[in-house]
Amino acid sequence: MIRVLQIIGSLERGGAETFLVNLYRNIDRDKVQFDFAIYNEPSE
Repeated sequence: MIRVLQIIGSLERGGAETFLVNLYRNIDRDKVQFDFAIYNEPSE
């Protein structure tokens, strides 16, 4: 299994965030695992 760490500022609706979430939804999770490290608190 391949493990990928995604380091991003948030999981809000932004370009990179949307791309990563769409990619995560469509990958073969038996072959690839995504881990997300979020380094900012979401804005209110």
